Amino acid sequence: MSNQVAMATAAVMDSSTDLADRIAALRLLSGLNTERAIQVAISVTEDPDEPPIVLVAVGEELARIALETRWLTEFEVRNMSDVAFDAYCEHLK
Repeated sequence: MSNQVAMATAAVMDSSTDLADRIAALRLLSGLNTERAIQVAISVTEDPDEPPIVLVAVGEELARIALETRWLTEFEVRNMSDVAFDAYCEHLK
């Protein structure tokens, strides 16, 4: 894993990082390694300790990634929080 991918991954996963910075890191990560970005974003959406605003933002970003690259499978989204899943679905339209 490149240093840039590792740093972006860490920023997305760090709940103490500002939301705008987390989303910017996820966008960067999706440009570097789409599959890793999807995995990391899904991990965030499955975390019950994440605030709803984060879940919505990451769900929306997952929709953007899906529209630009590939759809997420039912298996991948099965454990997403309802808030994140709703945001993901809403932004696929």
